[in-house]
This record gives sequence, structure tokens and C-alpha cells, in this order.
Amino acid sequence: MAKTKTIAYYLRLPLELHRTLVEQSKKERRSLAQEIIYLLEQALEKHASP
Repeated sequence: MAKTKTIAYYLRLPLELHRTLVEQSKKERRSLAQEIIYLLEQALEKHASP
């Protein structure tokens, strides 16, 4: 399996947004980082759709 290159990126979040993301990631059984990546990818796909 080919590895995807990644970068480390420091991101400041409002406390409540962080809590919401943590709760959502637990429900989806993903790490917080995986959940943020998933949500960003979904938002970009939706934005790119005609």
C-alpha cells in the first residue's frame, strides 16, 4: 500500500468546536486528525460539485 505524504500543521480552534470534533470523532471511531481530514475532504468535494 502506498503511503500518503503528510505535513504537520498547528491549528487553533475554539474550545467548543474542539469538543464537538472530539465527540464526533469518537462516534465515528476515528482519531481527531482523521475526523478533521474527513470533514475537510467532504467540504471540498461538496464545494467542487456543480
